[in-house]
Amino acid sequence: MEDKNQQYIDVNLQNKTLAGINLDVLIFVNNSGEVVFAKSVNSSTAKEEPVPDELFSMIEDGSLLTKGDNDSISGFILLDKNPMFIECRPIVSTKFKGPSRGTLIFGRFLDEELLDSFRSVTRSSIIVYGVNEKMPPDFQMKIGSFSDNPDKIVIETLNDNQIAGYFGINDIKGQLALILRVDYPRDFYIRSEKAINHVYFTQLLTGLITALVAKFVFDKLVVSRLKEIDNFVTRVREEKKFSKKLSIESNDELDHLAGEINGLLNEISLSEQELKFKESEKKVLLDSLDEMIIFVSPEFKVLWANKAALEYAKMDLG
Repeated sequence: MEDKNQQYIDVNLQNKTLAGINLDVLIFVNNSGEVVFAKSVNSSTAKEEPVPDELFSMIEDGSLLTKGDNDSISGFILLDKNPMFIECRPIVSTKFKGPSRGTLIFGRFLDEELLDSFRSVTRSSIIVYGVNEKMPPDFQMKIGSFSDNPDKIVIETLNDNQIAGYFGINDIKGQLALILRVDYPRDFYIRSEKAINHVYFTQLLTGLITALVAKFVFDKLVVSRLKEIDNFVTRVREEKKFSKKLSIESNDELDHLAGEINGLLNEISLSEQELKFKESEKKVLLDSLDEMIIFVSPEFKVLWANKAALEYAKMDLG
């Protein structure tokens, strides 16, 4: 630092050396604020380029100068070419002991090459705009949010397949410098939506199967037996054969109903037999009389005549 050793510069501060450690700018500044050495190279091509004038201005106003042996400055600064990540360290011995001889400034442009490396590592789309350059409307709308709350992260849904996260980055003076947008595929959302749809479909399918099974069981155990009882009652009414009986296979409500119907038919059958027996007794009694007895309908049709009437009329009603 003190003697501006040209041999050290020629051997250790070659363009390829800076490009090899991915540095775009390297500046040595002594304690008096004088630039002892400054070099800027293209980290991709290792070709030397002019050092941005804005850096010299910030050195002159002390923004990039460390104040002590343990002081350091790091962060972003806005330049006309590209935003730059800057790191400023005190120049001390190889054993990290002071006193400081000045400030060593490292700079790396936040260019497309560096962004591409970030995109490759994070496997996401990264878009960066400085507040000093023209930016799309969606970025402009976020400036107010990040100015009030630098640590705020704004999440927006772009479409069904992508989601975007916006966040701001301050410069070394604490002012908003950059706005970044990171786009991520909505893989978790899509997988969750598919899982939920699968659950809905499974529940729907399960419900349909349950309904079909329930209908089959209901038809088999209830409806079919009700139809059987209804058909049986209809046949008994048409044929007037009250001696028939419904089969009883179990002890549920329908079999209880069948038992009640059988009991009712049994009562009807007994009543019918009793009525026929009384009718037969009546006819035997009337046949034993010597008087003629004839039953006729309202239309004067002979329904029945006792033995005396038949012998008198020499007729047989069968």
